[in-house]
Amino acid sequence: MSSLTRTWHRWADPTLTRRRSLALFSCCSRRELQRTASLGTEVDVPAGHVLVREGEPGNQFVVVEEGAVALSAGGRALGELGPGSFVGERLILDRGLEPATVTTTAPTLVLVLTRGEFLDLLRTAPSIARRLLVADGERAIAPADRTRARELEPALTPQMSVRAS
Repeated sequence: MSSLTRTWHRWADPTLTRRRSLALFSCCSRRELQRTASLGTEVDVPAGHVLVREGEPGNQFVVVEEGAVALSAGGRALGELGPGSFVGERLILDRGLEPATVTTTAPTLVLVLTRGEFLDLLRTAPSIARRLLVADGERAIAPADRTRARELEPALTPQMSVRAS
């Protein structure tokens, strides 16, 4: 079997192909992506299902692979997230309570990672850890400053990669 054929077969896995299309995983090297393939559980969820409930302990990291979810807190709609969006990363680290309820608005495919799986993800895929840090920073700053933060991300990532080696 030629090298090209072996490479194609590795990427023929629909799970790896789907994950690679998501912003969170798009920064992964092939090796990182393959090491993360066994982490988490993909779940098909019907519209109207509550994935995360406000005020409950945060114990899972959820990535929307297909479909959409709505965020609400205190009975007030906060917005909608689509494919590639994720919730729960900060709560896994600080073991806090969920600040919002996350409900599917359409049939949705999600990737759910337990606390242990999420910590393994950070260890096995440093590029995802960097992407999560940038996303956390973006969520913490004013919307007007988010564009500037996105512009800076490519400049920061190579420096962080060098230091991490």
